[in-house]
Amino acid sequence: MQPIIISVFPALGEPGDSLSLQGKLDEKNYTVGFDTYEILDGITYDVTLYNSGHAIILSGTVTASVRGECSRCLEPADFEIESQAEGYYLFDESAAEEQGLEEDEFEIVTSDETIDISNAIMVALTIETPLVLFCKKNCKGLCPRCGVDLNYESCSCDKEVVDPTNPFAALAGMFPWPSEEPSAEDR
Repeated sequence: MQPIIISVFPALGEPGDSLSLQGKLDEKNYTVGFDTYEILDGITYDVTLYNSGHAIILSGTVTASVRGECSRCLEPADFEIESQAEGYYLFDESAAEEQGLEEDEFEIVTSDETIDISNAIMVALTIETPLVLFCKKNCKGLCPRCGVDLNYESCSCDKEVVDPTNPFAALAGMFPWPSEEPSAEDR
């Protein structure tokens, strides 16, 4: 993500000072784990920075329209993100020990008296990204035997035959096999 560098002084020079920031980042994608997500229309942020006397505190919202891949059928799946952004930027690193903060709970105001708020925005986006994504809530997925997309067509795989030597054979009846024909609302 591109850096968003904010100068602390003079706008946030005194304890109690605040600064509101709104903007839009033209990022195209981001990665969480092994998955890459497409950002459809940029990332919008609306945050406020506060000088608490010993740190700059960031709070606000981050929104984005995102496209990923359905975990069941591998088709595109769109979702909206609206997340709370938080950041904590200490003026002096020694204050972290006094406050009992862990290394990943704060950043330091740089020697040129700036902070980069892009990490707080990226964390907010990442936290609200679903671990498992579906194109629709009742997606039937792909046939595990022949690979056909069961949302649009049925397959001729024998659904009742289970190899008894398969260590997962006992699980065969746990989940119902998806119905053959998708309803009109599923399409």
